[in-house]
Amino acid sequence: MKSSSNARRSMRLTAVAGAAAIAVSLSACGTSGLMHSGDTAGSFDGTTVTTTQVQSAVKQIGTVSQGFDGESATAFMLLLPKLEQIGQKYGIAVSEAQVRAMFPASMDLSSATVTTARGSVLFTKLAQNAQAQPAVAKLLKTADVQLNPRYGQWVKGKGPTQDLAPWIKSATKSTATATPKS
Repeated sequence: MKSSSNARRSMRLTAVAGAAAIAVSLSACGTSGLMHSGDTAGSFDGTTVTTTQVQSAVKQIGTVSQGFDGESATAFMLLLPKLEQIGQKYGIAVSEAQVRAMFPASMDLSSATVTTARGSVLFTKLAQNAQAQPAVAKLLKTADVQLNPRYGQWVKGKGPTQDLAPWIKSATKSTATATPKS
């Protein structure tokens, strides 16, 4: 009887371990140390952005600029501190007041929206400045931005991809069929 009880316990543990492995592979949570929290949209150089911040920025910016996406919002929020450093070097800045003037006065902008818009406008100004272009290109090439897969992938030299990788993985045949050994 003891060996039968041990065999059942072993089968249960194997089934539980198999189910846990499938759950991790389906959620993609096991693929990146950054994404232990589903609320993390991305991180870079000590800055972390939440999915709530991204959603707020995309919703509000979408009222004045159709097609603005979460990948861009995440990248602009994460890169703003470095873009500001580059801007300081070349005398280019974008104030909160300048950004707020781009929106209807009645709109109560979230801090995420202001940060995202500042990052977007500053990036554009720097990219249009011949002297600043090499510094921006270097930032894009060297930045080790970590993105939640739902917001694409960071491609060094280019930025966030629009071509989203599937962030919910389907179970493979080998992980889906866990058969207990007798």
